Amino acid sequence: MPEWEHTHSSNDAGAATQSAGPTLKQKFDSAMPPQKKYLGMKRNIFLLALLAVILSLLALIIGLAVGLTQKSKYANHPVQEYTT
Repeated sequence: MPEWEHTHSSNDAGAATQSAGPTLKQKFDSAMPPQKKYLGMKRNIFLLALLAVILSLLALIIGLAVGLTQKSKYANHPVQEYTT
């Protein structure tokens, strides 16, 4: 009988939930083992540094986008030359 067609009895209910496959944490640990060092840092420190870099770049991009698209009230005024 295919596994999607099995009937739920009192014995099968516990087995179906336990054999759901690897959890997200298990997948993440297999991709980035916690005991390994990344750029000479522990995994937690590396992930925090990576998050800080990504947030800094995001802030820079948003700041430049806002700053460069706003119209300046001084943009159309000629530069004054002072003669002494």
